[in-house]
Amino acid sequence: MAEIVLYVTGDEVATYSSVSTSGNSNGTQVTLEGVEPLGSSSDIFRVVIRQVNNGDSQFSNGQFVDIYAYPDSEPPTAPVYSNLNPQDDQFQGRASSGDHQIFTNPANIVFDAEGVTAGTMQYGPGFDPPRAEKLPFDAFSSDPPVFPCFTEGTLIDTQTGQRPIETIQPGDLVRTLDHGLQSVDWVGQREVPGSGQMAPIEIASGALGNRRKLVVSPQHRMLVSGWRAELYFGQSQVLVAAAHLVNDDTIRQVPRRRVRYVHLAFECHMIVFGEGIPSESLHLGAIALNTMNPAQRAEIETLFPQFAQPENADGPNDARTARLCLRRWEASLLV
Repeated sequence: MAEIVLYVTGDEVATYSSVSTSGNSNGTQVTLEGVEPLGSSSDIFRVVIRQVNNGDSQFSNGQFVDIYAYPDSEPPTAPVYSNLNPQDDQFQGRASSGDHQIFTNPANIVFDAEGVTAGTMQYGPGFDPPRAEKLPFDAFSSDPPVFPCFTEGTLIDTQTGQRPIETIQPGDLVRTLDHGLQSVDWVGQREVPGSGQMAPIEIASGALGNRRKLVVSPQHRMLVSGWRAELYFGQSQVLVAAAHLVNDDTIRQVPRRRVRYVHLAFECHMIVFGEGIPSESLHLGAIALNTMNPAQRAEIETLFPQFAQPENADGPNDARTARLCLRRWEASLLV
């Protein structure tokens, strides 16, 4: 038997205080009360599924699931929750679907790839989703998160015109949407395998108004505007992860052997211009900080002393994104 390792965000997993059911067959409804997400979209948890039979690709009865904080400490700490049993046939099959899995033993936990909601959550009644569905492993990433960034060669709007991002240095002035020319505080680069969930997203020329093809990391958030953003979220502009804009036509995830990601950080989260269209600078939240090596983190602590203070452990600008950032299911309303 094998082990499977997945990574979920804090708003994809939650505890709940009680569960109730009503109805029968496809009319069965399951209601979770007292739902509390384990964290936000910037918090990462490592999920280990044990006793997986060869060929299994879904959460199934007989497996055991452990949840760890990510990244772990040295030496590793005990799991936050352990030995969870995914009994997919509970509640007349409503315990699971292609998007969710409810655990009742030994702790009340729910996974939901569409995002969990604090308070009350309901599954069913109805034929969709079918009650026989199980939650597939590939609903979540099997690779550690890569923080949002551009790829090497991206042209960034600066005081002196468009420049390849890898040539930009701290102190250079970059054009921002909200604050004009701003000085870059930190530049980082990282080369990683460009496969699986870490494969870059290619945005074809003109797909979002860009002058040339733009290539970014999957979690790099693009600025999206339009009537749907206003209607659904009351915002004229929102930030959406590139991975959530994929349409397999003009916006695609294209694997490559290796990819070099380059990131720019400012004193606060900014909207910058890559290949002529607006998207985010590096947001120094938990995801970005957790994926840095010790030398990079030390450099960030030197440049942003407030990060080193315990009361600001989530990063100097963790609570201040330049625009509302949408989750995957919210982004689907715009695409």
